[in-house]
Amino acid sequence: MENSYGVLDTITATAAWIWQPIAGKRPPPDLPPPKDSDLVWEAYATCRRDPTKRGRTQPQGWRGDEMDCGEDSFMLTERVLGVADGVGSWRKKGVDPSIFANRLMENAKSYVDTDRDFDPLSVMQKAYSQICKKKEVKAGSSTAVIASMVNNDGLMKVANLGDSGLMVVRDQKCHFLMEEKQWQFNTPYQLTAPPPNWGSSPYGDQPEQSAVSSVQLQEGDLVVLGSDGLFDNLFPNEIAEIVSHANQKHTSLFTQWMRPALSVKATSELLKERVFVASQDRYRNTPFSQDAEKHGLRYGGGKSDDITVIVAKIMRRSELQIGRS
Repeated sequence: MENSYGVLDTITATAAWIWQPIAGKRPPPDLPPPKDSDLVWEAYATCRRDPTKRGRTQPQGWRGDEMDCGEDSFMLTERVLGVADGVGSWRKKGVDPSIFANRLMENAKSYVDTDRDFDPLSVMQKAYSQICKKKEVKAGSSTAVIASMVNNDGLMKVANLGDSGLMVVRDQKCHFLMEEKQWQFNTPYQLTAPPPNWGSSPYGDQPEQSAVSSVQLQEGDLVVLGSDGLFDNLFPNEIAEIVSHANQKHTSLFTQWMRPALSVKATSELLKERVFVASQDRYRNTPFSQDAEKHGLRYGGGKSDDITVIVAKIMRRSELQIGRS
């Protein structure tokens, strides 16, 4: 199934979505016309619902896919990537946590497409403000991480509110790890739409409280975004080792057989499945179990959760066009 942004690929019990630049889209304001030497990304998103959660999340028509990301959501555009993770405790109040997360990402994508706004904090502010002003959801909250390629030379800006995350892999190592925002262990900052009986004044954390940073990307870098289902279960060095398959270069048939080079799509799927295996391992040492121990809590193994990952490979525009021809 194809749409104007990419190709949808549905896999047993999982789903994934790929985006690549489409010829003919108008350039954003204040940016020169596209050139072969521009740095762009080929991005692929995939997700998997926590198997311990009952029910099914409704397909998101605005994304044009049939996937079930549980309480997570994501968005992909030419220059902006985002992940949101709905706060599950709302279920105890009869609220579906996925509704807020999906509406936040839908609004963000809409503002990027219509306003051509590529500042990640601004996009988050506009998306959240629309939810609150128009009362688009009954109640709910989520974390959010948004990353944007703000020019043609690879400058990426990031805004992160909560414990979703982003990292940049360079030369098979973690080159950059985005700061998280948490009040205390397992209590992330979160954007909230309060129910009517909570009053109309601003409630909870605000986009302005996001951790904000920037990083200069290079050709060959890999940008990884994910919900806490990813970063709670794999350490940055483990993530770097897995996604580096997408950049593997071979000097012999033997090395090609021992460590095959993978597409961005295959790399994303591989990462998702490795995360899932880790999340179900009761004896594995994980970031979440380590953090729990630091706070005097006993928790062994992985943390079962919804898993959403985006992998984006940085390349020259000419390379991407060759790859698609």
